[in-house]
Amino acid sequence: MKVKMGAMHAIYICPFFTENALSFLYRFIHIDGVRLSLVSQDPVEALPYEIRQGLAGHWRIADCLQKDELLAACKGLGKQLGKAGRIFAATEHIQIQVAWVREQLEVPGLPVETVKKFRDKGVMKEFFRAKGVPCARHCSATNGLASVAPANRLAPVNRVAARPCFVGIMGNSFAIG
Repeated sequence: MKVKMGAMHAIYICPFFTENALSFLYRFIHIDGVRLSLVSQDPVEALPYEIRQGLAGHWRIADCLQKDELLAACKGLGKQLGKAGRIFAATEHIQIQVAWVREQLEVPGLPVETVKKFRDKGVMKEFFRAKGVPCARHCSATNGLASVAPANRLAPVNRVAARPCFVGIMGNSFAIG
């Protein structure tokens, strides 16, 4: 691991070293003016040598979905390498947790309430509707049976066209349609 003196410390939160993650990491370590640290669930030893050598630091945690673990890791890297100027992630599932960590550490970036508007489609639609932007109707249900009546109310079936209907697990990105 190397240190670029005078460069901004940035922390990239990357749960797993997928092919895309490795591609991002390779590019990130070559950005002038940035000392990149990494928080992950995977061990740093799983990274290619060139990427390992380009990192300023690494902190392994058990679960990147746990905001308290992310906060502890970012604080730990900050103590070792100086306060982070940026904390970011490419993985959609952890954007709210990453935003919360930024807020706790007073690091610039999108706040939690803004991130929720693109992670939770119901919140996004309510926000758009309040601003006068037309949106498809939606509802939330706690189980499959509970979703039938609201779905029929929101988009009654007729003989001309079938209604689009998407079912997802709240708080996740899983959906079927």
